[in-house]
Amino acid sequence: MALGTTKITMTAIRDALGESTLKLSELCMSALINKWSRNKPVRGTFPSASDGKFGLQLPLWSNTTKTFTPTNWNYLTILNNARMGDFRGYEHDSALTFPPIYCKDSDQEKHAVLSPAQPSGGFSSCTAKAKMLTGASDVRLNIGNLSLSDFYFGVLIKTPADTWFIRTNAAKLSTGDETNGLSFVYWAALDDPTNPASTYQNLPYGVGQFTAYYVITSTDYSTGWTQNPTGVIYLLPSGTVTGLTFENSYTFTVSDWVYAATGSMGFLYSDDDYSEYKESIIYMSDGAEPFTVSMDDATWAEFKVYAPDGTNDITKIPSAWTNGSRLRVFPINANGGAAKTGTVYVNGANTVPYPIFITHQAAPATVNVYAGDVDVLTVSATGGNVSGARLNIEFTPHYVPDNVPKYDVCWYIKVNDVDMYSSGSTGIASQQDIHENLQSIAYGNTVWKDGDVIDVYLYYEQAPPIA
Repeated sequence: MALGTTKITMTAIRDALGESTLKLSELCMSALINKWSRNKPVRGTFPSASDGKFGLQLPLWSNTTKTFTPTNWNYLTILNNARMGDFRGYEHDSALTFPPIYCKDSDQEKHAVLSPAQPSGGFSSCTAKAKMLTGASDVRLNIGNLSLSDFYFGVLIKTPADTWFIRTNAAKLSTGDETNGLSFVYWAALDDPTNPASTYQNLPYGVGQFTAYYVITSTDYSTGWTQNPTGVIYLLPSGTVTGLTFENSYTFTVSDWVYAATGSMGFLYSDDDYSEYKESIIYMSDGAEPFTVSMDDATWAEFKVYAPDGTNDITKIPSAWTNGSRLRVFPINANGGAAKTGTVYVNGANTVPYPIFITHQAAPATVNVYAGDVDVLTVSATGGNVSGARLNIEFTPHYVPDNVPKYDVCWYIKVNDVDMYSSGSTGIASQQDIHENLQSIAYGNTVWKDGDVIDVYLYYEQAPPIA
């Protein structure tokens, strides 16, 4: 509970601070004073102090020395002129006096390694979020008290090349609050992965270690990254109060990267050799060369690597698998069954593997036509196919016991050697030794899928029942 605004005593001040002294100068200079309290002893006019910062010293960026001075939000204790009245309304409970603006640790989306080119399995961005008190409070400082309402939140980035860039959110701090706050995303996804010198979508380009400093600035730097900024830039506070931990920087690494220009490949079921290859050009950062290829779960396919010119086979020279090389994948054999899938992983030094998803089309169901009882009926010139929901067969019949000119040919169906359907006495009206060309036949509730084997057995006048 805050101290009162009238009739406060030395004893009340001592007890609030947890001090042992009753000497006013020592109380006003106590290291136990809560710097986040709106009211506290200050240099100059109470409670705003002579500089209007309510006793706080904010870390100011110097573009000359590339440093913040000081390194955190400090409390400037008085030098002289101790005043008991400066404790009017003082709040010692840190749970009630959060900083006026802060980046709560659990609000920050942080990833230690950013992968510039990755469709899955990695991260390419981090998000900094600041929350701020904009409304009035008797015990807390708000951003208006510190004349920061028109400032902007963003990040000051130190790159691996020891260069400095700033970029901000376009909204002023006065539009934020402590519920949603204001956010800034720094993003290492590549604008053009096919260009080894590509720029990132929202981060100064480079591979290596970066540090993002969470800052506020008097200048709107939202339109792009500005190198060596000259505006008034303050580093946000870091520390802990009851119920809140807040931070002002994060160090992360942007990894080397590898990228496949073609991320998926599909092959026809009849494709079965190198001549039917699919190609993906491989791009990467300089530090990722050479790349490697793994296709352990796609044993039905093989690959070759060609030089960027597309004519020289360098498959047996892995050290030459560098930027612009052409990865060619092809099926070993035609596919006679269900669809096959697999993943080809392209990897480089210190990169997130880049997957290329490959498929081999399922073979359509195979239709075979046989004589069911060769002592009664034989067939020749047989064949068949499936077309959508139609099952078609062709054959030339010959009734063995006698030269009967006309009769019905009935059928019995197995799918993958499982008895499925009998036409009974229903048949195709046929003539002895006259070819029936792709007749559509009934199959009841029989179902099949790509790659299945459908066997059709033909009978004279009557097919046997399903066993």
